[in-house]
Amino acid sequence: MKRTRTPFLAALLVLALAACRIRELEDCSCMQNVELTFRYHETPGKEAMPDYVGSMTHLLFRNDTLVGRLAVNGHVEGEGLLNPAAGLLSDGSQRNLYTLRTLRFNLPAGTYSLYSWGNYLEGTSLFEEHGTPPQIAQSLRNDLSLHHIKASPANHGTLDNSERLYFGSHTFSVTRTRRYSHTIDLLNAHMVLSVMVVWEGVAPPANLRDLRLRLSDTPTGYAQQVTDTLPMTLTAPQPAYGPREAAEHVPAWDGDAGTLSAPVTPLETNKVWSQLIAYRLRDENHPILSMWDGEGSTQILKNLDLGRFFETIGWARTRNRRQEYDLLITLRAGGEVTIEPLGVIPWMDGGTITVKR
Repeated sequence: MKRTRTPFLAALLVLALAACRIRELEDCSCMQNVELTFRYHETPGKEAMPDYVGSMTHLLFRNDTLVGRLAVNGHVEGEGLLNPAAGLLSDGSQRNLYTLRTLRFNLPAGTYSLYSWGNYLEGTSLFEEHGTPPQIAQSLRNDLSLHHIKASPANHGTLDNSERLYFGSHTFSVTRTRRYSHTIDLLNAHMVLSVMVVWEGVAPPANLRDLRLRLSDTPTGYAQQVTDTLPMTLTAPQPAYGPREAAEHVPAWDGDAGTLSAPVTPLETNKVWSQLIAYRLRDENHPILSMWDGEGSTQILKNLDLGRFFETIGWARTRNRRQEYDLLITLRAGGEVTIEPLGVIPWMDGGTITVKR
């Protein structure tokens, strides 16, 4: 009977291809060995990253040393291991893929940490290492901070609103023989405080347009670290990206704090509205809200202890996914001030909570 060599030849072909594949993985020269996908859930049942995130800035660390930086905002700019030029093939085509939602690139074997910031705007915030710009292959993760730096037009030592930041982080290992993929969940890294002030039975200031709200003891710096993880089970029938279980990471506060200020918008002759946007509040922060004239010399609204207000009504900050607070402040004759969170329950400054009838 004539013997065939087909199975033997097929086996040799498989071994040859496997050996070639292993060599490719070892030098990382012909494939993307890392794929990271980002998502943001407005609610457990709604993935809404395109609605909230318009740019992404990534910092890549290897053994806690900065080895790559990448900005994706309509165009792509990067340096170090995330330099887009490093992904060009000999024919000029792009090997790496950098979009708002997906990073596909090649990394040498090692352990990495990626810290990603959505909507970072240079000039409003700034990455720095002890007051100097970060340096590839030199800056250490524990020395690198993101600081809110934009001074208010009215100045008086206050800051303007920050950008609406979003944050995600992941630590992973790359080997020479395995492709790595993971989905990173973004978390709100900002706080929004919307305030309506009404003068009831008492005359308001003559020029409402000149007034400004101030909020003191707001965090102004983030370390490149994670302090808490907030788990969430997604309720969508089938998540478009990644697994059903989400894990949002809370960025660490670096201890720096400052005072924020924002102008008001008159709504009626006795009513104004304003919105303050800052880095995330933590339970240990003790924000004080006040109102001043445009010159910053005359205080219109006495200091309101929002830290105590939050604690009294049970509004946790550190582990709150979305720090969005809407307050109605009513000023009455005799100096009486009432704070109401969207009409749910009123809180008398210096008093106790009572249910509004």
